[in-house]
Amino acid sequence: MLLVAKLRVVARRDEMVVHAVADKHLSAMTVAVMYGFLRGRKAYKSGGIGTSSGAKAAVSAVRAALLVSLPLVLLKAVVAGGNAGIAMLPRRRAASAMRTLKPFDIRFDATSEEAIVMISSMQLETRPEPR
Repeated sequence: MLLVAKLRVVARRDEMVVHAVADKHLSAMTVAVMYGFLRGRKAYKSGGIGTSSGAKAAVSAVRAALLVSLPLVLLKAVVAGGNAGIAMLPRRRAASAMRTLKPFDIRFDATSEEAIVMISSMQLETRPEPR
């Protein structure tokens, strides 16, 4: 029973680290999404309020704006989350705790093929479907 409680405390502590990193990117993500909605609102008003063409223009404008504003913000959030995850690795903790060992420095590489594929798949989820 004590082991289960200890594991829960450790899991919550680790979650807080990842959530703190995510919270640092909340304002940038909010600005990117708000930019998309503002572009959609502008397109809706210019396309005719209450018409189907206005609604279609708004949807297209939101998608286009999000494809411009979100990729860089997502990339920064993924890199920061990857670095936070690496910092939580047990070996890294042990190495930094031991003063006799020089801590090794590893970072999340946003230029690796795996990271590029993952970010591209995130971008594909927001791309407009072909007609």
